[in-house]
Amino acid sequence: MAWVTGADGAYRIPDLEPGRYSVTVELTHPDGSLQIAVRDDGRGGADPARGTGLHGLSDRVHALGGTLSVRSDSGEGTEIRASIPCA
Repeated sequence: MAWVTGADGAYRIPDLEPGRYSVTVELTHPDGSLQIAVRDDGRGGADPARGTGLHGLSDRVHALGGTLSVRSDSGEGTEIRASIPCA
């Protein structure tokens, strides 16, 4: 699931922001949970209320008992963070 979550966030960025390819994916495993962060240097403004891409990603993370957050201030890039509990 970590690969799907991280890759899904990273692969969508070039489609939405042509010419922007600086993407960072970070995986950590503190305290029995998997933390995934995907960041880009694009224009920002991603809105989870519009479209189905972020909704679908959120649904997959929540199905595993996790949480998803999106920070995407206009002009400052986008950061998607997921936390998924590990057994």
